[in-house]
Amino acid sequence: MVNKQFYSLPEVAQVLGISRIAVYKQVISGKISAQRMGRGYFVSAEYLGMAGQDEILEEDRVILSENLHLISDQYITTLIELSQE
Repeated sequence: MVNKQFYSLPEVAQVLGISRIAVYKQVISGKISAQRMGRGYFVSAEYLGMAGQDEILEEDRVILSENLHLISDQYITTLIELSQE
């Protein structure tokens, strides 16, 4: 990835190894800080720890991945509970 100041949600998804929809949901819920520019959301390179780097640091990737898995588990649990009502 080219060094730049802001990354689109599909680019963030590619870096994190998750779907763009998962990134979008994290942005909407406030778990990932993003700025609205025009019709899209963009995440700053500084927020991702990517300023001056081509990729996110492995330790940051692990932290983000753990948080995203926790949120995904909570989402699945909620869907299961709703389906049982």
